[in-house]
Amino acid sequence: MKKKQKNYKNLFKQKVIFSLFISLNFKLIDLDEIQNEIQDEKSLSNELDTKLREWEKKIRQKQTEVGGANVAVTFNANVRKQERVLENRLDTVCNYFH
Repeated sequence: MKKKQKNYKNLFKQKVIFSLFISLNFKLIDLDEIQNEIQDEKSLSNELDTKLREWEKKIRQKQTEVGGANVAVTFNANVRKQERVLENRLDTVCNYFH
C-alpha cells in the first residue's frame, strides 16, 4: 500500500512539475509575443511622433506666411474698430443735418 502511495505521490509531483513547465513555456511564448507587440507599438508611436512634428512645422510655416497665429483675431478687431469709426461719422453727419 505504501509503495502505491509513493508511486501516486511521485506521479502527482511529476504531473504538477510537467504542468508548471508547460505553463511556463506558454508564458515565455506569450512574453515573446507581448515584447514583439510592444516593439511594434513603439515603432508606430515613433512614426506618429515624426508625422506630428512635420505637421506642427507646416502649421508654424503657414502661420508665419499668413501673419501669425492671431491674424484672425487682429483682423476682426480692426474690422470692429473701423465699424465704430464709420458709425460715429454717420452719427455726426446725421446730427449735423437735423
